[in-house]
Amino acid sequence: MRGLTGVACLLVAIAGCSPDPISIGDNGLTAAHCRDGKLNKDESDIDCGGKDCLRCADGKACAAGADCTSGSCVNGVCEKACNVACNFANATGKCDRGACVLVSCNAGFGDCD
Repeated sequence: MRGLTGVACLLVAIAGCSPDPISIGDNGLTAAHCRDGKLNKDESDIDCGGKDCLRCADGKACAAGADCTSGSCVNGVCEKACNVACNFANATGKCDRGACVLVSCNAGFGDCD
């Protein structure tokens, strides 16, 4: 993330604001193409994702977890993250819209509940 430096910090300090660096993505200060209502540049969805824009909300398109506010990009869509490993005894699990779900049982085991 970029911050204000040099002359820009001096101007901010003179104006009475904090001279601390302001992160571009954290304060809504984004590139012009991130506010134009179009899918352009490296955005993963309209005005979000990519290197210049804020992260995308759940349900928006993504190329990677870094494009999403949740940090979870599944099949090209931002979704709520589980924030835990989805482990099941004798089975395979996955995160689905913020909940761990059982995908399949190992050979010789069944889903009895």
